[in-house]
Amino acid sequence: MPAPPGLSEPAYWGSWALTHWLLLAASGALCAAAGAYPFSNSSTLVMLGFFWLYGAALVSYSYAMSTLFSSSRVAGTASQLLYALSMLPGFLMPLVRVDMLVVYVLKMRVVELSCRTLYQPSGIGVPPVRPLRPWHIRKTNVEG
Repeated sequence: MPAPPGLSEPAYWGSWALTHWLLLAASGALCAAAGAYPFSNSSTLVMLGFFWLYGAALVSYSYAMSTLFSSSRVAGTASQLLYALSMLPGFLMPLVRVDMLVVYVLKMRVVELSCRTLYQPSGIGVPPVRPLRPWHIRKTNVEG
């Protein structure tokens, strides 16, 4: 959509971006105010800042998506659909059962490999690394 006569392109698109961001900023301010009580240990100003940054990201994302479609209605629908699909993994993760033992073992293996890399720069003749024990697991008399 071209700018009206007498108005430059940057001023035209900047005014639309500011209008859309101000709408999302007002919504973010309401969300930060609503979150002040349930999230009393969090700073309301930090939440507000994150909501405003999120609003700016949404405006730029929507404008970028609008360049891929000829109709603004299709671009808006596609943007909302892709946004919802991008959140789907986060909603599905709590439903997926991950064995914590596997996660613990993998974490310990990563620590072991990191120690080997950091403390043996040559990588030749690397001595075996003793497995690390978490601080909350103490050796008892039963273990010997």
